[in-house]
Amino acid sequence: MNKMKVKEVSETANVAWSPSDVYPAYLACGTSAQQLDASFNTSSTLRIYDLNIGQTNLDMKLAASVELPARFHALKWSGLGGERTGLIYGGCENKAMYVYDASKLMNKAPDYQVCTTEGLHSGPVLTLSCNYMKANFVACGSSDSEVTVWDITNLSAPIIPGKKLSLGANVSCVEFNRQVEHIFASTCAGHCVVWDLRKQTSIMTISDTVSRMKASSIIWNPSVATQLLLASDDDTTPWAQVWDLRYATSSLKTLEGHQRGIVKTAWCVHDGNLLITAAKDNKICVWNPNATERGLEIVGEFPSYNQWCFDMDWGQRDPSLVAVSSVDGCVSIYSLLGSGQPPTQSDKFSQIADSFPGMEMPAVAPQGATPQPIRLRNPPKWFARTAGASFAFGGRLLSWNNQSKSVEIAQVVTEQALVERSIQLEAALSQPHFAPFCQAKAEAAFQPSDQILWQYIGANFDSSPRNKYMELLGYSPTQVSTKIHPLISETEGFNAEFLADKMADLATNEGSTSSLDPSEQFEMIASGQSFDKTPETEVSETEAEASLPIIQLEVEEKEENNHGLITQALLVGDLESAVELCIKDRIHPHALILAAQAGPELFAK
Repeated sequence: MNKMKVKEVSETANVAWSPSDVYPAYLACGTSAQQLDASFNTSSTLRIYDLNIGQTNLDMKLAASVELPARFHALKWSGLGGERTGLIYGGCENKAMYVYDASKLMNKAPDYQVCTTEGLHSGPVLTLSCNYMKANFVACGSSDSEVTVWDITNLSAPIIPGKKLSLGANVSCVEFNRQVEHIFASTCAGHCVVWDLRKQTSIMTISDTVSRMKASSIIWNPSVATQLLLASDDDTTPWAQVWDLRYATSSLKTLEGHQRGIVKTAWCVHDGNLLITAAKDNKICVWNPNATERGLEIVGEFPSYNQWCFDMDWGQRDPSLVAVSSVDGCVSIYSLLGSGQPPTQSDKFSQIADSFPGMEMPAVAPQGATPQPIRLRNPPKWFARTAGASFAFGGRLLSWNNQSKSVEIAQVVTEQALVERSIQLEAALSQPHFAPFCQAKAEAAFQPSDQILWQYIGANFDSSPRNKYMELLGYSPTQVSTKIHPLISETEGFNAEFLADKMADLATNEGSTSSLDPSEQFEMIASGQSFDKTPETEVSETEAEASLPIIQLEVEEKEENNHGLITQALLVGDLESAVELCIKDRIHPHALILAAQAGPELFAK
């Protein structure tokens, strides 16, 4: 992943990004007290720039500019103020800290200054840090080992964190802990002191007695509350060390890669695996301080020239952007994602040539070494999903976010009628009361086809499903019985004496009937035919079967027979009526078969 310059502005200034809640993102630039530009201008200006990210050029749009009485040693922009855009804090060379309302600055209101500590410090305010959880507290470091915590709502009562160190040196850095509001640390004369505001005392002093590294800057791990990183601006010990307060006898890790002292460090709040260091060797290195293998800590390097950087800040709204201030009077914004324009610096030497007439300048501007591109082994953590949601059955919505360890389940109602139908279905399944549910669905159906469908589904749960199906098909047992009853009363029945005589002949005419099986003989008797045959009148079995009448039962009623009514009686299960109709139509084999199927009582009858 190559880093490219996104924006730049000609400023010799300390920088601070606007809070993450502010859109679009702004960059505050305050004239630096540590550096001079090519014109040796000593005036102080605080400017706020709009990134103008929609344009592909390197220019930024000036949103506000105000002249101030002193130049800045430190600049911070806190988003915890009363206004949405937050407050800008500046530590200046005139022994004062100034607090400005960013919203009023951009609206050009005259009362943009909130408060100041003029005359309350023994020396210039060299460093400051805003409390990340309480907006009104800010820690300042000055000369002569002075460390003071101010409540901007009551500047008449400064908070002294503990006994003043008798080192007689400047406080080079102060930094509040990001997770514990009453803990902050300071560096002075190579020593790091951890302070507890509740106890109003120092709880620990960190110094490396082995390597003799002199800590000049400090930054807390944004992910682990007890870990911090110390860096040294001494050229003899140009490295940074990771310390854990729980094991403060020695450092956890040493980051080595610079040839000269480290001036500034910045740890990404959105991803604890990304750390930036700027050193006097003109290099800006990107590290993974949590890398397990030694030598793989350096992820990449920012483009650099023959000038080193003295201040930088990691973007709060867009963590892929980093603002860097260099001593050649340029504030550059780089992107870790590789977008932007390639850096140029030819105009810097022309500006210096204008300020020093007659001085020999190189014909070709010197170029720094080609920087190593960033190749992240893991995607940045801000690419990960911070929240999510998924719909479940029954209108339930499952949601989660990375601020909570629990999953929330909510009921989402978008169609009230659908919810009511779902409740009715659940009630029917739990009882169970399927038949009334199907009946209600059939009555509520708008389409005839839907109504018939629910009626057939409901028939499955009726006490007599067969009869219910017949009713739906139009063959109600009552209706069929009404049709058949008049016809049954007209049935003549069998001639019992005639049938008895025919059956008796079976025993006396055994020889002449040997060619017929008993079922055929029975059919002939039942039909009133004589089965006495002489050898001369015998026919083959095939001719006899062909001569038998073929009877086809139909549902439709006809005048010439009762076949339709017989079929209807069979459909509704009225076998007795079907037998009676078969006898009426003289279909005796069918009558006997149906009677045998109905049971012994009907068969005997």
